[in-house]
Amino acid sequence: MEALSTLPRSTWSERASFVLGGLLALIGGLTCVGWLIRNPQLLHIFTNATPIKFNGALSLFLIGIVLLGIAFRSSYSHWIALLPGLLNLLTIVQVNFHQN
Repeated sequence: MEALSTLPRSTWSERASFVLGGLLALIGGLTCVGWLIRNPQLLHIFTNATPIKFNGALSLFLIGIVLLGIAFRSSYSHWIALLPGLLNLLTIVQVNFHQN
């Protein structure tokens, strides 16, 4: 049986965006949940590494959501990409001006 020629085929970059977005959203989401419920097992997803800070985990989660939005052809996913950039800019300002 022949494949239907009317179905859109996804490119390798769309499939890679989907897989990478899912992994980033999963790792970032699990780490955020670990920080919120104070679970050390969720903070140390990679056993020999130091735990990811909450800001970094939130950025990973949001970037994963953006990549999933790109994979599903969402027209609003590019606006979500501004949030990790803004969050990291505020972190840089916080560190440089010694604010808590």
